[in-house]
Amino acid sequence: MGINKIVEQITRQRKERLPLIEDKQAMLESMLSALDDFDTLKSQLVDSEGNVMDGRYRALVEKYPEMVIKINALSSAECRRRIAQVGLACDRAAKRFSRESINIAVIGKARVGKSEFLKSISNLSDYVIPAFSETDCTGAVSVIENKPGVALEARLTFKTEKEIIAVVQTYLDRIIPDVENRIVIKNLYQIRDLDLDELNRRKVHGRADNNLVPYLAKFVEHYEEWAPLVKQESLVLYEEQEIQTYVAQNNGKKEGEEGQRSFYKYLAVSTCEISCTFDYREAGKITLVDTVGFEDNAIGIEDELLRVVNDKSDAVVFVLFPLDGAGGSVPAKISDIYNKIEQSCRDKNLDKWLFWLINYAPNHPKTPNPREFCEQALKTLAINSWAGEIRKIIDIHNQEQVREEFLIPLLNTLVTNLDETDALYLTDLQTALNNLKKEFSTFCGMAKKVLESEIHNAISTQPQMARSIEQMVKNITAKLTLLCREERGKRDVPCDILKDSIDAIMNDMRNGAFVPDADAIREELLSDQPASVYIRHCNRIRNQITQRFTDTDSSLNILVNELKNSIASVLLSDEGGRLERVMRPDSEKALFWWLGDFADYILQDVRSYPNLYTAFRQLCEFDFSVRGFLTYEVRACLDPIDPDLSNIPDIVGGDDITTADNINFYLERKLIDVVDALNIALNELFRKPNRAFFAVAKEFCDRVIYSENVRFEWNRLLAENYQAIWEEEYRNMAIASESFFQWEDVMNGLLKFNQSAEGFNVRIGGN
Repeated sequence: MGINKIVEQITRQRKERLPLIEDKQAMLESMLSALDDFDTLKSQLVDSEGNVMDGRYRALVEKYPEMVIKINALSSAECRRRIAQVGLACDRAAKRFSRESINIAVIGKARVGKSEFLKSISNLSDYVIPAFSETDCTGAVSVIENKPGVALEARLTFKTEKEIIAVVQTYLDRIIPDVENRIVIKNLYQIRDLDLDELNRRKVHGRADNNLVPYLAKFVEHYEEWAPLVKQESLVLYEEQEIQTYVAQNNGKKEGEEGQRSFYKYLAVSTCEISCTFDYREAGKITLVDTVGFEDNAIGIEDELLRVVNDKSDAVVFVLFPLDGAGGSVPAKISDIYNKIEQSCRDKNLDKWLFWLINYAPNHPKTPNPREFCEQALKTLAINSWAGEIRKIIDIHNQEQVREEFLIPLLNTLVTNLDETDALYLTDLQTALNNLKKEFSTFCGMAKKVLESEIHNAISTQPQMARSIEQMVKNITAKLTLLCREERGKRDVPCDILKDSIDAIMNDMRNGAFVPDADAIREELLSDQPASVYIRHCNRIRNQITQRFTDTDSSLNILVNELKNSIASVLLSDEGGRLERVMRPDSEKALFWWLGDFADYILQDVRSYPNLYTAFRQLCEFDFSVRGFLTYEVRACLDPIDPDLSNIPDIVGGDDITTADNINFYLERKLIDVVDALNIALNELFRKPNRAFFAVAKEFCDRVIYSENVRFEWNRLLAENYQAIWEEEYRNMAIASESFFQWEDVMNGLLKFNQSAEGFNVRIGGN
């Protein structure tokens, strides 16, 4: 499949993930709305200082003064922070999965060949991609998209007034660090009117930041050139020479040289999106991002670089140009930028999408670039163990070499690794969702106890609540006791699934399924000794048999899960514990995983639920294996076909036909001996699974029914969740409470997220 087809497939698969992200974003908006409702209700109870508010709830709060302390302790701030983290993870994933193309960013210092590299791929001119060896040339970030059949088009977007002011103010603050002496600007006209002489008088002599003055001076001295663009939303250009005046700092000629022109419109340009037809047909839907060369002084370049790498790129080409007396060593500035990229892309498979291009330019007009400098740079990258899927020395003026030796391997590598890297964005999102779920569950539990206290006090003395809880505990006890009785009835009965699996193996052993026929053995005897043939088949058969027995262990997983699902069903059902009304199972997982989720998010206060938490968690994690027993017992019975532990029979006959028949006969005979030994050794094994299942069911029942104080735990759990479990009864009892309806709406708004694990899950890999 060609690269263009692979890229189309990747972009299509990415878009299939977008509905998942959109679902999470919608959930976050609903959660924030529910928190807003809660905070509004809280503000009607107490003010920010914790004082009781006048109004409909004053009498209530004064009646239960302990509520004030509990309400003051409640804050939605941490939940909101976690929601913001999830939102950020959603935004980053959505931006990535919405792309129509594969984005490749090109970064490096000024004048190292970034733009020349892009020209070799896109075939654009210096007017559109400034690439001059004598001067800093790129002024604004350019995004160059391959659109077959489209003529040159450049769509420019511009910085806002707020963004320009922020950049200029940063220059001023760095040049004049003294707060009392600082110059503050609030509009564009104040930039125009800045007195540079006054600025130089105020600056502190000897500071490195004084080097920023020339950068700031560009905004002041060339105000009339860039300022009108701030008011524009966008601009579309088609002429190369006109595009140059917006994206370049100059026309490539040195200061003082005839025909030299400098441009300053780039100061207001946010992004230049260029569409054109690459003359490399297999490029497909790729987009190249040309970045401004990072230097020591210009403000905002590094931040913009990291933003491009993190938010706009699928791959990054880091261009190096070993040139000077450093002899190929990597300059400190390069190390600093690499470390910042590595830190910002931690856990993002950087090694899979960072590519190093060492620019070998033997005909460079300014300084020769010896090959050994480039070789030393490669060694430096290796010594530092810097991430990078590809590291190559390339002459970027050689268009064929750029494409054949760098671009094609890059694209092939990228499309191979891209799905794995994309999945990490969903992993980040899942981690953020897990943190949010835990925090939100804790908050809901606390809020629920506080806000229901008045209603609970009003109804807790009513006999109906106590009767409902008592009857529910009886139902749970009866259902679990019946389940245990059923398991006890099977305790001494052989496990059919295990027995059938093992019987099938033993039948194959009796019927000679593991033994080769005599004709096949005769073929082997043409080139090998009889004893070697016999030993080889003994070894092969032993390994096949032990593997077959080991595989039977997996058949028990079905029974283990059925048992755990049965117990979970008792607790969830309306006839049992009705706990589905407290928290629904996750439909994406097996039913028994609800036991663990319920323990972690409803019974998380282990001090209040020591027995219930332990029982739920241990049952969820229960597993049963006979693998160790099988390995030990089966191995012991395989001695007859182990030449190291038993004598090799006399298998040599008068000719190969007789010898082959002898080998076949002895292998079959010895396997029958193995079967006889296994029949004795494994007889007790068939009862072990059902005994284990009864034991775990009985252990769970004993802990949740008969443990000391477990009855108090059930009373607490059912009382705290009375509203969810007995919604109609609760409503009838609480109807007299003046605050019931508003509180019910607020709590339902919060708890609808807390009662299901589904909304907090993403399916990694985009399935």
